[in-house]
Amino acid sequence: MWNRPKRIIVEKGVQDTPLTRRILRRLPLLPVEEVEKVPDHRSFDHQPDVLILARNRGAFIKKCPCTPLYTGCGYHVVNLVWNCPIQCTYCILQEYFKTSGIRLAANLDDLVEEIDAWTSSARPLVRIGTGEFGDSLALEELTGLSQWLVPQFAGRSRAVLELKTKSINVDRLDNLDHGGRVVVSWSLNTEELTRSEEARAPGIIQRLTAARRCRDWGYRIGFHFDPMIHTPGWEEGYRKTIDRIFDYVAPRDIAWISLGTLRFMPALKPIIEARWPASQITTGEFIIGLDGKCDTSNLSG
Repeated sequence: MWNRPKRIIVEKGVQDTPLTRRILRRLPLLPVEEVEKVPDHRSFDHQPDVLILARNRGAFIKKCPCTPLYTGCGYHVVNLVWNCPIQCTYCILQEYFKTSGIRLAANLDDLVEEIDAWTSSARPLVRIGTGEFGDSLALEELTGLSQWLVPQFAGRSRAVLELKTKSINVDRLDNLDHGGRVVVSWSLNTEELTRSEEARAPGIIQRLTAARRCRDWGYRIGFHFDPMIHTPGWEEGYRKTIDRIFDYVAPRDIAWISLGTLRFMPALKPIIEARWPASQITTGEFIIGLDGKCDTSNLSG
C-alpha cells in the first residue's frame, strides 16, 4: 500500500522513545535526519516518502470536530498518525496535508494520563477512535501501535476504542488483552468503487477475511459505508457488499454500521481531478451544505 520511506526525520527529544527505537530498528538502512523541532503538520513542507517522528505537543484526545449546526456524534478521536498511505481518490487528507509524507507521534507515554482522564468512572461512556487523520492499521507492520494501545483499554469499563481501517494488517491483534473494549472496523464500498477509487487498498473479500479473524479473537466488528457514491447500479453494488458481510460475520458480532455520502471541501475537487484524472466521482450532482462542503444531493438518481 505504501512505498517504504526513503528518509526519516526525528525530532530531538523523541530519539529514545520505544516507537522511535522500534522504527529505526526495522528500517536500519534509511538515512536519518535529526532536527531541533518539527513545525506544525500542515505548515511543514516535507517531501513524499518521508517518515517523521515527532512529539505531539497538544492534546492527544479531542472531541470529534463535528460541524456546527449539525447534530454532534459524541465521538472522540485520538491522533497518533497524520496522513495515510492508501490514498483513496476521495480522501480529504489530500487537501488537508498536501503531501504524502507521514508523521507519527513518538511520545506515547504522554498519552496514558489523557486516557486515564477521559475514561474515569465519573464520565459517561466514551467512544474513542484512531482513524481521523490516518488509517489505524495501515502502518501496523512498521509501528506496532496496536500492541501498545489495545491493552490500555482492556480494563476500562467506561471506554471503547475503535480502530478504523481499510488494511488487513491484523496479525498483531491476536493474543492481545482487549477485554472486549475494542472494536475493529472497516470502511467498505461497492466492488466497482473499491477497484476504481481505492486502488491501493485490499479488496472487499480481503477486508472481510481480516474482520472474521478479529471476530475469532473476540473483537467486536464495525463497518463504515463512507463515502457512499452514486454510480450506475449503486443499489445492487451496495446490496452485494452487505450480503458478503454476513458471509463472514454474524449480526451479533457487529458493534455498529455507519453510512455517509460523498462530501468534500470545494478546494479538494481540483486536487482529485489533477491527481486522479480517470476518476468520475466529482462529476455528479452536488449541493453546498451548511458546513460549506460539496455534498451529494441524493442517491436516488
